Amino acid sequence: MHVRLARFPQDLEIIRALVGAVTEFDGGTSPLGEAPLHDISRGPDRGSFGLLAGDGDPCAYVHAMTVGTILSAELVLDGDHRAGSCPTMLLGALSEQTAARGYSEVGLWVHTDDVSEFVGSLDGWEPTRTLIRMETSLPPDGLAEFPSGTTAKPFRIGMDERAWLELNNSAFSGHPEQGGWTRADLEQRFSHEWFDPVGLRMAWFNEKLVAFNWTKLSGQGTGEIYVIASSGAVRGKGLGRAIALEGLWDLYTRQLALTASLHVDLYNATAVGLYESIGFRRQESHRFFTRKLDAAER
Repeated sequence: MHVRLARFPQDLEIIRALVGAVTEFDGGTSPLGEAPLHDISRGPDRGSFGLLAGDGDPCAYVHAMTVGTILSAELVLDGDHRAGSCPTMLLGALSEQTAARGYSEVGLWVHTDDVSEFVGSLDGWEPTRTLIRMETSLPPDGLAEFPSGTTAKPFRIGMDERAWLELNNSAFSGHPEQGGWTRADLEQRFSHEWFDPVGLRMAWFNEKLVAFNWTKLSGQGTGEIYVIASSGAVRGKGLGRAIALEGLWDLYTRQLALTASLHVDLYNATAVGLYESIGFRRQESHRFFTRKLDAAER
C-alpha cells in the first residue's frame, strides 16, 4: 500500500472522483466539508496538504488544514476499505506529516458511523467533539415574533460587513471554525454561487445588530441554516427563536424550500433544545477525533 502527498492541480480530478464515489456510497453524505472542498478546488492554501493512499486507484484521501493551533483533517475512505491497511497507513502518514510540520496534535473529522468506529479503535485517537445534523420540514410551525423594537432586514453588501463580523466573532469566540473571521473570510463566501444577500437575515435593535440567520439553498427543495447567532446581551427574550424562524420562512416562501437542515455541536444543549422546539430532529452525527503526537514522532 502506497501513500503519497497529493499534487495540485494534477490530482484534482482523482480526488473529486473519489469524493463523489464515497458521497454516493454513503447516501449523499459528503466526506469533506465546505472548507476543504473550497481549499482543494482553488489550490490548496499555504500550509494545507492532502495525502492519497492506494496502489493504482486510490482507496483513501485525507485533506489537512490549519485550524487554530492544530492541524485539522477530513478523511475520504472508499466503501470497500473501511478498515485494514489502507486507512491505517494513511492515518499513520497523516501523523508523520503533522509532526514534520511542527504540530504536537492532529485532529480528524469523520462523517459516518462505520468510519468513526474504526478510527476510534486505533491507538491514540480520542473522540473530542460531536457535530449533529438536524432537519425539519417546511413551512415551520410558528411565526417569527421579534422582541419589541427589533426589525429584521436583508444583509446590505458594502454596509453591514463590520456589524456582522463583530457579532459573529463575539458569538463564536474561541470556536475553531466559525470564530475569528476576517472581512476576507466573509467576502470569500460572497463569491460562492449559492450566496444570496437576501437570505442573510439581520435583526437590528436601535441600529445595533443583535442577531442574524444566514441561510442558503443546498439542493433542489432543500435549504440550510448556514450560520446563526444572537447577541448575549438580549438572550432570554425570544430573539434566538425569532431569527431562526425568520430564516426558515424566507427559505419556504421566497426560495421554495420544503426541508431545512443545520449543524450544531451536540453538547450545546441550549441550541439543540431551541431547534428541537421548532421542529428539527437529529439525522446524522459527525465526530472529531484528536491524537497527541509523542516526542518520538516529533
